[in-house]
Amino acid sequence: MKQKLMNFLMDSFKDNTRQMIDIAIRDNASFLISKDIKELDKDVYKRIRAEKVVQKIFYNKVLNEIQLLISEFDKEKIKLVFVKGVFLALDLYDDISERSSKDIDISIDKNEYHRAHSLLRKIGYSCVDFSDEEIEADKHLEYLSEQHICYEKMNGNIKIYLELHGNILNAGEAFDFSTQEFLDNSVRCSVGGLTPYILKPEYNLIYLILHFFKHIPLSYTHYSVMGMKPEINLGALTDIVLLIEKYKDQIDWNFFLNLCKRMRIVRYIYVSIKLANDIYVDPFLEELLKQLQKEIIHTYMNEIAYERCGWGKFIWMLDKTLDVLEENNLSIILKGTFLDYIDMIDIAEKYSHHKVKVSDQYEFQQEFKVDLNIECGISRSFLKVTVNKEGINVSYEIKNKKIVGYTGEKKAYHCDGVDILVVTSKKIMHKLFILGNEQNGYYLAESSQDDFFETVNRVSNNKYEEKISVMEDSCFMNMRISWDEMGIDPLKDKVVPFNVAGLMTSPKTMENTGNYQLFDNKNDLFDFRYIPVLHFE
Repeated sequence: MKQKLMNFLMDSFKDNTRQMIDIAIRDNASFLISKDIKELDKDVYKRIRAEKVVQKIFYNKVLNEIQLLISEFDKEKIKLVFVKGVFLALDLYDDISERSSKDIDISIDKNEYHRAHSLLRKIGYSCVDFSDEEIEADKHLEYLSEQHICYEKMNGNIKIYLELHGNILNAGEAFDFSTQEFLDNSVRCSVGGLTPYILKPEYNLIYLILHFFKHIPLSYTHYSVMGMKPEINLGALTDIVLLIEKYKDQIDWNFFLNLCKRMRIVRYIYVSIKLANDIYVDPFLEELLKQLQKEIIHTYMNEIAYERCGWGKFIWMLDKTLDVLEENNLSIILKGTFLDYIDMIDIAEKYSHHKVKVSDQYEFQQEFKVDLNIECGISRSFLKVTVNKEGINVSYEIKNKKIVGYTGEKKAYHCDGVDILVVTSKKIMHKLFILGNEQNGYYLAESSQDDFFETVNRVSNNKYEEKISVMEDSCFMNMRISWDEMGIDPLKDKVVPFNVAGLMTSPKTMENTGNYQLFDNKNDLFDFRYIPVLHFE
């Protein structure tokens, strides 16, 4: 198995060993092929070997911790279903340190959450995401239905992270199945001297595949489109193949196929196994792919629910993503990005109903009236955008609302400000301008979705010829952004789709109430299908 993976990577990157090693590290495969890496780069091998030692120590600590968890939760008759992690490593890998893991993943009946939280607190865990008071007030409920809640505890000199999943995939209502069905199809097993609840093989296989697949819209499509380095988790694909290899004679494959059809996930299962087979080329996998291909029609995702759970801004491009993954070998995909296979300008032009010829200057205006449920009544905002061959000038005014500035306590998009989106052939250029708030007054700050950490930087030296004015219940901001700053050369980039949106935050909830867009205000800002296309003359 390890040799097949190494051969695949060597064949894919035969002219660039350094890139191959970097991909193996980035895409979670370096622990598996560390001995082969030793022959290529001894320094990297030493670092990976040290990381594997730490991984093994971590697993031993985790097993001790899980023993306590099982014992205490059994006493209270609370069922914990363990997914991935140390039990998968013990079940499928000869050397558990070859599978990387950083936490304990547990799925529970969300109706048992309050009891589970109290018990975790009793045995030394603290909740990272919510205070005890917030949990007592049920402020965690919506979050638990879509995501996991994280806990931490020191075990000696190692911090143990535990994720409690009320939704087994952290995908809300995106898929057509319930977490409860998975919990009901778990069995008590003897693994590593412990007796955890583990998913039955058919359900475990679906879980592992969907856990791999759910990251694709973010780590492959979103990262590619935003100009970041895309990722394909080779370690997760190896989990899938090892599970199939070990349990293929025990799995009821007709039941598995019917499950996929009923859950309407056939294409997602198909694409994931196809990528695994690109590496491991197995006759059994090829036959399974033929059976799945016959049932592709049984596929559906609630894209709005999926995006709400944080899996990227381009779920609407999912079908195009799947086309790319189906039509190309994984070796080609690893060396490129999503944008090597699609033309974003072509997509924007195809759907746009508004083509603007820019020879001199063009102006757009929009007014928004928003009921923020505050005492002063309806709040209003005014957005005016002027474009010419030099750049974009944006004026944004908010009236009848206390201004919410950035203080470092919340994400930048929970502040009043302006979003600018420009589509190029190579990536989407995005800038978020917000009002920073400090003791001496307000200032202009900027951030972007093309930065994984969404770092907020103070704008200095009048970079955008900015003007800001903040009163008790209103604000005005104006800035001029050159095309060069947005990665555009009007002499070469003759066609430029763009959009601008004003952000308005409720002073009552301190949450963003929406992106009020200059164009196509019904859809997400990052859905660039129905926005104007500038044609430079």
